[in-house]
Amino acid sequence: MSPKPGLCVVAAQPEEIATLLDRYGSSPIDTDGPRAWQIRAQETTVTVALVGEGRRLARSGMEAIVGWQPERILVVGVAGALTDDLSVGQALAITAVREAGGRRHELGAPSESVRSHLSGSAELVTVDELIVDPQRRRELASLVDCPRLAVDMETFELVDVARSAGIPIDVVRVISDRADAELPAFLSRCRRPDGSIDRVRVVLAASARPGSWRALAELGRTVSEASVTFADVVVAAVPG
Repeated sequence: MSPKPGLCVVAAQPEEIATLLDRYGSSPIDTDGPRAWQIRAQETTVTVALVGEGRRLARSGMEAIVGWQPERILVVGVAGALTDDLSVGQALAITAVREAGGRRHELGAPSESVRSHLSGSAELVTVDELIVDPQRRRELASLVDCPRLAVDMETFELVDVARSAGIPIDVVRVISDRADAELPAFLSRCRRPDGSIDRVRVVLAASARPGSWRALAELGRTVSEASVTFADVVVAAVPG
């Protein structure tokens, strides 16, 4: 089985697409690129790809995905808030994405059916680090003149590659943590050389710091709830 033309859904973390894969009877696809599955939604075959966390894996994964020649790409996943008017659980259409102090891509609005599942829009800045403390969030926010700003580690690379290939792309993000949130500092030390998060190291580090479990559990709940939103968004993105 190989990827089919049509809609390709792209995520960085397996937890973000868990509901989608479970709800629509996913079948694994053998590819030379990122892990991928096919699902049937609205009697339509949709490809779902998991690129992994961080800019490096996002770029290499999307370079493989554009070779599958999808007609459209929909990126889903969580992002951290950089401004105070974004709250945990908000599902947002991303209208622009940029590097910190660097290049920028404007994005069009997703379809009306997709927007019906969202609560607004925001811009996004992509960095290659896990943002765990409010001070670093404020520093990033100060670099961009935008009243509604979030941060992630993949979107700029995904959009940059898709745009270079001439493939339409939309991005939906759910806010996973507030602008004033302080996450366990050890998270930034639990990344592999390729930028992905080593979940075993996260568990081991948390076990040595019992006070961190609450923040991790809240983050996990938010991502789990976001995966339900993403499943609904994907169905809405499929032509009826």
